[in-house]
Amino acid sequence: MPAGSCTISFSVTSSTVGNQANVTSGVATAVLPRGPASNNATLSVLARPTIAKGFAPSTIAPGGVSTLTFTIANAGPLPLTGMAFTDTYPAGLVNASPLAVGGTCTGVTTTAAAGGGSFNVTGGNLPATASCTITVSVTAASVGSYANTASSVATTQTGGGGTGSNTATLVVAAAPTITKSFATSPIAQGGTSLVTFTLANPNATLALSNLNFTDALVNLTAANGTIGGSCAGTTNAPALVAGATALNLTVPALAANASCTVTVTLTGSVSGTHPNTASGVTSTQTPAAGAPSNTANLVVLSPPLLQKNFVPGTIESGANSAIVFTVTNPQATALANVSFSDPLVNMALGTGAGVVETCGGNVAAAGVAGGSTNFTLTLNTLAASETCTITVSPVTSAIASPAGGHPNTTSTVTSTQTAVNPGPAATGYLRVLAPPAITKSFAPSAIATGGTSTITFTLTNPNAVPLTDVRFTDDLPANLSNTAAQSFIGGARGTCTGTIPSAKAAGLADPITFTSTFLPANSSCTILMDVTSGTAGAYSNTVTAIVSDQTPTPTTGGTDVLSVGALGINKQFCSNLPAATPGASTCTTVTDAPVGTNVFLWIEITNNGAGNNQNNLFFNDTLPAGMQTVAGDIFVSRNGTQCDESPNPIPNEAGGAGTFNFNAGRHPDDLDNNSSCLVAVTVTGTTAGVKDNTVTGTNAGGGNAALNGRTDTATIRFWQAPTIAKAFLPASIGAGGTSTLTLTLTNPAANPGARQRELFRHAREHEASRATRRSAAPAPARPRRASPTARPGSSPSAASPSRRAEAAR
Repeated sequence: MPAGSCTISFSVTSSTVGNQANVTSGVATAVLPRGPASNNATLSVLARPTIAKGFAPSTIAPGGVSTLTFTIANAGPLPLTGMAFTDTYPAGLVNASPLAVGGTCTGVTTTAAAGGGSFNVTGGNLPATASCTITVSVTAASVGSYANTASSVATTQTGGGGTGSNTATLVVAAAPTITKSFATSPIAQGGTSLVTFTLANPNATLALSNLNFTDALVNLTAANGTIGGSCAGTTNAPALVAGATALNLTVPALAANASCTVTVTLTGSVSGTHPNTASGVTSTQTPAAGAPSNTANLVVLSPPLLQKNFVPGTIESGANSAIVFTVTNPQATALANVSFSDPLVNMALGTGAGVVETCGGNVAAAGVAGGSTNFTLTLNTLAASETCTITVSPVTSAIASPAGGHPNTTSTVTSTQTAVNPGPAATGYLRVLAPPAITKSFAPSAIATGGTSTITFTLTNPNAVPLTDVRFTDDLPANLSNTAAQSFIGGARGTCTGTIPSAKAAGLADPITFTSTFLPANSSCTILMDVTSGTAGAYSNTVTAIVSDQTPTPTTGGTDVLSVGALGINKQFCSNLPAATPGASTCTTVTDAPVGTNVFLWIEITNNGAGNNQNNLFFNDTLPAGMQTVAGDIFVSRNGTQCDESPNPIPNEAGGAGTFNFNAGRHPDDLDNNSSCLVAVTVTGTTAGVKDNTVTGTNAGGGNAALNGRTDTATIRFWQAPTIAKAFLPASIGAGGTSTLTLTLTNPAANPGARQRELFRHAREHEASRATRRSAAPAPARPRRASPTARPGSSPSAASPSRRAEAAR
C-alpha cells in the first residue's frame, strides 16, 4: 500500500433490530506488526412500524358514535418521522361530525374530513421503542356490521411496505322496541287489568341481552307479584309485590329478529283516565335507551252514586210519601245495568205503587207493588256524567218513627262495569207521626142527681217530636152541663200547657173546643172539666176528632159513661188496700209497675139515688192478656151494715184467673142510697205492655138491672225490668294484678230512666271498715188494715192481705 490511505467498501445486513456496534482489528503488514483496532462504528437496524385498530364501543345504535383507535408501535432504536397510513371505511361508515382526531402521537396531520368515508395520516412522529395512538370518532346511520383494515404505516426512516392492521368490526345495532296495551279498560275502582309489554329485537343477526325498561305507575299499582308473558326469566328490581307503584323489569335475552311479552296485573283506586307510558329499552349491546313505548290509557271507573229522599219527609201515620232516588254517573264513560234494591223497614209500598223516572235509559222494576217491602230497580244505561231521578210511590207507614225518622237504606249500587266495587248504599229518613191519643174518664163515674163529676181528658203524644196546636171538641149529651165557673188547666187542675180556653166563667159552654195545646215528645197531659146533671140517667160522652198541626187528619177520641142518680161502677189500680169504709179510702194510683208486681184492683159500686136496699150487685171484669188474679182474700169496704156478703164471707180468690166477676155465686147485697161498696182483689202483670181493663155491671143470672151496662176503665202499664250481668276477665289474678270488670245492662223494653250503680270494695278485709258498702234495705211492709173480725184460717201477711174489715152492724 503506497503511502497515504485508501478505502475498502462492502455491503452488510442484519436481521436483528437495534443498534449494532462493530470494531475492526488493527492492520498488519509484512514489515510492520498489527496496529491498533479501529474505532467503534454503530449500525442502527430499524423495524417497520406496526399498526393495530379497534372500535370502542364496538356496538352502537344507528347514528351513535364510536371511537376508532389506531395503535402504532416502533420497535426500532430510533424515532421515526413522516408517519403515514390510510384507512378506507366500508360503505356507510363515516367520520363523525365534527371531525374529532386525538391520541398520543405527536405531529399528526390528516386530510380526513367530517363525514368522509376514510381516514388518513400524512405526518406524525413515532418515538423509538415505543407506541402511540391516533383516534378518530366514527358513526354509521344504518344497522349492520362494519369491518375494515388500515394500511401499513410508512415513515421517512423505514419507507413503506409494512403489514396492514388487523380487521376491526363495528356493529351498529338498533335498540329494542317496546309497545304496551291493557287487556281490560275500563275497569272498576279496585278492579284489575293485565298490562302487556311487547319487546322486539329489530336486529337481524344480533342477539340482545339484559334488556331493561321502567314504568312509573301514576295512580296505578301492581295487583300482585306475578310477572308473566313469553320473555323467559323476567325479573323486577326490587322483587315485585302487590302495591308497587313502579316497575323496573329486566329480560335476560332476546334473540335476533325476535320478540316476546312481559305481563303484569295492575289495579287502580282513583277514578279517571290514566295515561301510562313505559321507558325505552336498554340492553348490553345497546346501552342507549330506545324510544319510549306508546301511551296506553287505563280508564278506572268509580261506581254510580245514589241518593235517596222521601218527599214529603214527614207524614201522618197511614199517609203517603214518595221515595226519590237520584242516580249519578261521575265519569265520562257510560254505565250499563245500574242496579240497587231497597228493603223497606217500618214501611211498605201503597196501593197502585209505580215508578216514574227522568233517566235517558229505561228502568226495570221488580217488586214494585202494593204491600211490597222490598223492590229492585235496574237502569239499563246511565250516560256519561248523567244525573237522573227515579221516583217510587206511594210508600206508607203506620208506625210512629223516632225523632229523626225511620231510616231506610238501600243496597249498594252496582253496574256492569263496577261490579267489583259497588257504590255506597243510600239512606233516607221518613218521619211518621201518629196522631195524638185522647181518653176521657169521669171521676167519680157515678154521682147523685145534682152532684159533680170531673172529666179528665188525657192527651198523649206517642211521637218522638212535639205536637203543636193539639185541638179537640167535647159535645156534652143532653142534661149534662159544665155551667160552673172553673179552670181547665193550671194549679191543681189539668197539666196541659198552652190550652185555650184555660178556664171559663159561669154558664154553659157546650160544645166546648180546646185548642193550642202543646204536647212535648213522648208525653201526656190532662185537661179537667167539671160537669153536673139534675136528671138521673147514664150519660155516654165521646170526644170528637182530635188533630194537631202535624197530624191534621181527625181521629176519634175517647168515651166514658157517667151514671147520675142511679147505680154506678168505678175501678182503679192502687198500691194500697181500701180503708174499712169507702169514704175513708184513698187510692194511691199505680200507672206503671214491673212485670210480676202485685197491685190492688179496686172496684166500687155506688148508689146515687137508685133507692135503698139494692141487691144482686153483679159485674164482669175480664182482665186483659198478660194480667191475672193472685190467690188471697177479697177485701170488702162498706158503710155500716150495708154490703152484705153473699155468701158470707165471700170465698177467697183462687188466683191465676183471667177474670174477676161477681155473680150469683159471690156478690154483695143491700146497698142504700148515697152509699157504696168497695171491693179489692190482688192482681199481677205477667207480660209487659199497656193493659186497658174495663169492668161492666150486668143483670145476667139475676143481677141488678139498675147496674146493668154501667162500665168503667182503668189502665196500667207493666214493664220488663232491666237486667244486669257482670263478669271479671280474667277471673283469677295475682296480688296487685288487674282484671277487667264488664257490666252488661239490658233494657228489654222502652224503660226510661234505667240506671246502674256498682260499688267496688277493697280486697283486703281488714280495710272493710273504710270501704263504702251498700246494704239491701228491707222491703216496705205491704199495706195492711185493721181486721176486727179476721176470717178463721186467714193469715194476715204482705203477700196475702189480711181479711176485710167487718164493721159493727
